[in-house]
Amino acid sequence: MSAQETLNPGKVVAGRYRVLTAALPHDLGVGYKVYDAGRDAQAVLLLLDPAFGSDEETVNRLTRLRHELLALDLPTLPPIEQIVVIDGRLALVRQRMVGRSLAYVERRIGRFSPRQAVETTLALCDTLAFAHEKGLVHGSLAPSSVWLQEDGKVALTDTGLLPALPPVSEVRGQPLRRLGYCPPEQLEGRSVRPSADVYAIGALLYEMLTGQLPYPAGEAGASAPGRQHRDPPALSEIAPDCPLPLAQIVHQVLSSEPTHRYRNAGQMAHVLRAQMGLERARKAAFRPAVPTLPVSGAAAVRAEESSGVDWLLVGLLIAALFAVLGLIPLWHLVLERYALPAPPVGMTLQGLGVLLTVLGRPGQYTMDAAFGGGRR
Repeated sequence: MSAQETLNPGKVVAGRYRVLTAALPHDLGVGYKVYDAGRDAQAVLLLLDPAFGSDEETVNRLTRLRHELLALDLPTLPPIEQIVVIDGRLALVRQRMVGRSLAYVERRIGRFSPRQAVETTLALCDTLAFAHEKGLVHGSLAPSSVWLQEDGKVALTDTGLLPALPPVSEVRGQPLRRLGYCPPEQLEGRSVRPSADVYAIGALLYEMLTGQLPYPAGEAGASAPGRQHRDPPALSEIAPDCPLPLAQIVHQVLSSEPTHRYRNAGQMAHVLRAQMGLERARKAAFRPAVPTLPVSGAAAVRAEESSGVDWLLVGLLIAALFAVLGLIPLWHLVLERYALPAPPVGMTLQGLGVLLTVLGRPGQYTMDAAFGGGRR
């Protein structure tokens, strides 16, 4: 009996994980929703494809990776909770994610607008920047591992997974699609650096803007040598609404030469904000990264209500108006007390006569003479 056939709903794995669903497709194997009795919460169990094997060296690499993620203690980079072997196949347990995967959003809306793509990319860079500062490379970026959350942050699963696993080009007889986001040096088996994640971010950004990968896995030219001799289709041709500065950034990060890319995700975020005119504080730079999906019914009513009048601003304006009106009696009292008395009628007429004399004979009287002074 195969491992997949044994993981039927109700089966308990490792003494604490009870399978809740049938197998769900995953590009690295199959996934299951499980109930974790140890935490009294739902989790996800990823049963890796047999092609990855389950030898001791691989288990040790995954164990070291788990400890590195636990040391980061970052909610947006959840660690592997447990590593188990089921009928000779590796299985990894992680927490269930909140939000929507980038793969799901791409299926729903297709191409992103340039602003949506930039917002999502910056949130992704901000999450990876912390890992890069600590010397950790994701190395497994794909739409299924990027999770868009309602607070505007991006969480990542499968961190460090591909570099820790034996190299595999096919799963279930199909090209491993995730390799379409990997840089040439990773495909050649060389060690990965933060610049490898920068390449993957560029591939994700390219896909958000165009709806297609720059180098789809399994197609001609997708190999490492092929990428070194062929540029992906120009953004100006398949995404004419893409601003030129953004297209130039994408072109740079998709370079086959690691030294031609930005060093890490933090540097890419800085350049992207500067070039796109978005130099703001990291936390306040954008609205939530989750693009707006079609809504209906009650959800549409809530969306309409949330985009209505700014009642806080209206309230402040009304309060300011009442404050100004309340000062009117005070102004009236001050005018009554300190206003100058009106001059006597005779003085007024005399001054008027002098003024008329001045106007009739210009140049002969100074301003003092107009108020009773002598001639020049």
